[in-house]
Amino acid sequence: MIQVGTIQKAYGKGGELVVRLWDNFPENPKDIYGEPLWVEMDSLATPLFVGSLQSLGTSKAVVVFDDFESEQRAAMLIGKKLYSKNPQQPQEQTQDDWDFLVGYKFMDTTSGVKGEITDFIGNELNPLMEVTTGGEAYFVPVADELVEHLDERRRTITMNLPEGIFDINEQ
Repeated sequence: MIQVGTIQKAYGKGGELVVRLWDNFPENPKDIYGEPLWVEMDSLATPLFVGSLQSLGTSKAVVVFDDFESEQRAAMLIGKKLYSKNPQQPQEQTQDDWDFLVGYKFMDTTSGVKGEITDFIGNELNPLMEVTTGGEAYFVPVADELVEHLDERRRTITMNLPEGIFDINEQ
């Protein structure tokens, strides 16, 4: 694990905390949702899931951690160092990087379509996932830039797909 920040102080009464972010903290806050950050509590590595994060300039953020949404609970974290198991390293993407999504709940913010990912088609040139909704199956392109939010803990993915993707079956 590598240190990615330090919890400095409380910031309000709803469990908000000011966190000093190190340079190796993910640049895109969406990258940390669904992935735990870690603190040491009672000599044990304890996972913390980010409920919300709001940037305060370039090196600080206001963070609320799931299950620490009260002033009293959040106070337990003040002064703790934050760690990440996954340092930000560019990695080559393989076809198998997406097949773990089978079984995840799916939502498209463009069309409002909700469903479940039922298959992954690992074509090198055009990887697709099959989304089943309302008894119909649709093929959805797989690309990082289309993903708005991925939550591995809740097994959900929210995407922003081009208009018309779900109209194809109607033609």
